[in-house]
Amino acid sequence: MDARNSRGYAWLVAGVSTFLGMMPTALEPGRYGPRQLQAQETDAEEAENPAGGEGIEPEPFGRLVRVPLPITGEVDLRVKQAVRRVLEERPEGSGRPILLLEFWPTDDRFGAGSDYFRARSLAEFLTSRDLGGVRTIAYIPKALQGHAVLVALACEEIAMAPEATIGDAGIDAGENNDGPEILAAYGMVAERRKTVPKEIAIGMVRKDLKVLKVETDVSTEFVLEEELPELKERRTVVGNPQTVIERGQLGRFTGREARLYGLASYLATGRDALARALGLRRDALEEDPSLKDGWRPVQVSVTGAIQPQMSNQIPRLVEEAIRERDVNMVCVWIDSAGGAPEHSLDVANYLSELDPGRVRTVAYVPQEARGDAALIAAACDQILMHPDAILGGPGAYAPSAEEAGLISETVRHQLAPAKERSWSLIAALFDPQWSVHRYTKQGTRQTAYFNDEELEAQADRDEWERQEEIVPPGQLLELTGERALELGLARKTVESFAELKQWYGLEEDPALVEPGWADVLIDALASPSLAWLLLMAGGAALYAELNTPGMGIGAFIAGVCFILFFWSRFLQGTAAWLEILLFVAGLACLLLEFFVIPGFGIFGLGGAALMLLSLVLTSQTFVIPQNAYQMDQLTNTLVSIGGAGIGTAVCAYFLSRYLPNTPFLGHLLLQPLSPEEKVALSHRESFTEFDQLVGQRGVTTTQLLPSGKARFGSKTYSVASHDDDALPAGTPVEVVQASPHRIVVRPV
Repeated sequence: MDARNSRGYAWLVAGVSTFLGMMPTALEPGRYGPRQLQAQETDAEEAENPAGGEGIEPEPFGRLVRVPLPITGEVDLRVKQAVRRVLEERPEGSGRPILLLEFWPTDDRFGAGSDYFRARSLAEFLTSRDLGGVRTIAYIPKALQGHAVLVALACEEIAMAPEATIGDAGIDAGENNDGPEILAAYGMVAERRKTVPKEIAIGMVRKDLKVLKVETDVSTEFVLEEELPELKERRTVVGNPQTVIERGQLGRFTGREARLYGLASYLATGRDALARALGLRRDALEEDPSLKDGWRPVQVSVTGAIQPQMSNQIPRLVEEAIRERDVNMVCVWIDSAGGAPEHSLDVANYLSELDPGRVRTVAYVPQEARGDAALIAAACDQILMHPDAILGGPGAYAPSAEEAGLISETVRHQLAPAKERSWSLIAALFDPQWSVHRYTKQGTRQTAYFNDEELEAQADRDEWERQEEIVPPGQLLELTGERALELGLARKTVESFAELKQWYGLEEDPALVEPGWADVLIDALASPSLAWLLLMAGGAALYAELNTPGMGIGAFIAGVCFILFFWSRFLQGTAAWLEILLFVAGLACLLLEFFVIPGFGIFGLGGAALMLLSLVLTSQTFVIPQNAYQMDQLTNTLVSIGGAGIGTAVCAYFLSRYLPNTPFLGHLLLQPLSPEEKVALSHRESFTEFDQLVGQRGVTTTQLLPSGKARFGSKTYSVASHDDDALPAGTPVEVVQASPHRIVVRPV
């Protein structure tokens, strides 16, 4: 060994010894013997979750925290915050929690450029007593280098993709990466965790060291080349030493090499394989995109009936927010009973396709997400609900068996796989054909929920034991927030949106993404209270107009109120042209009955029925109620319309009683007739007045087809031709019959 290496190694050992003396050893001391190597050579894709002694293991609790690379800025602080939040989620009786740290590069440096002090701070946190009861696993799907390697060494276990790499900890040029403090920290962490031999850990930092793998009569040893003579004095070396790290190179290992040398506990080609090996549900391995720069949230509102424009509007607004504001969290506020499954599926499919590593989608359900609205909630990464809120069950739209089957197929092959969730519970929320049971895995406390088809698709279906029935066939699954939490569909129950913000560490309300002021106005006008207020005001204004001579302010106000009502409902998706035409036809019948053909009320009753039908259809998405929820909706609609009608009658009473006597507004309504005027009007409309016309001659002023008008003297009357003959204008005629309602003439 040359003089330089001898002096370098001397201060290296001294530094490591100093740090080791200052901190207690977390694990029992030991070397990497053949038995230990054999125990660690486990493929995650082949690993089974052992029962572990007698009895049943508690169901493991695990969470994934993504560590963005390089570790700079406040990454270490955010990782610590996320870890503490994970530990707060841990349910009682879940056993030792599993914390999976996924090292994810944000550029092509794979961790190079990481701040040493930030990395050391995070490594010390992972090896602290606070996390003594947590099983920490470093997961490297691509590559890891720079001082971020120190954080991986601080974990109890390392899992890697077969072609991923770890090493090159001292790669950053221009930094004192092989100083005594840095080398001592790597050696200390390696000695404490025993995940990687300290010689290999140091060889990842310094280029001038050669690391050997030596088989002795006792165990497998990793030593520096300078230590080999001393080892031969203590042990019998079997065979020739194998070079692990060449002098002049930084140590770097692929996943396969790391497993061969006992550095990696698992090889995993993806999270699914790793979750199976750890006995975790796949949805437990969700990353936190807030770790790099914190949450940048926006809020999307899905309230009331699902609107057709939502299928285009929500994706467009969210994409715009992601592109322009670099949003990494979308909070979907859902308070809806559905109403349009095809549009709900469009929104759900879009949300399910968002990369959870870039954008976390969170559904917040304060009251209900019924029917197809539950699809939107299920498409989000996490669901937070009020304890008494409703998820699933009967909604505003009752799909046929064929429609429900098609939606289930979409959930099964697209939505659920995108979120890597079981599709049985999701489909049962709106499709009554499925019977879902709870299953437990033999020898463990792992729980899953399957219908018969999904169970048959499981590779380990024989290991699952059927327990109680969650929902029978022919019945929709309807869950409260508490029940959804028990079944694993909801992540957490919250009493308010403020509690949701506290849970995610949000200081302010997420910005509401919306097209503009017009949509805000539409939502306000479509609110039940304001909508029926518009109807009441429109009805009162129409009454005032019917009692006003000529076209006036009443007609204008009524027109504005009705237009605003139907416009808001049309854009909300609950009204179409049919409802508008029915209302206009009903109003026309009423006016015809009132002004043109007063009779027995057929047009009046028919017009009122058409208007009532129009208002009912405008307020809901179904025609005939087909479930309990729709029946409740119909009842509420009729009560609201009745309330608006009573309000209109009250307004009409006060208008007729007090408005005529108002100094400035008295002209808006006709003054009631005086007794003398009533007598004169009765005389003018008496039979005798028209009897005087019999025998008189005049000239038609319009065509008679067979009705029209004719002038007798200085007065013009509505007349009809005798025998229904058509007469041209200007024809001399004679009155042959007269009554209060009909004057009959014949040509002279």
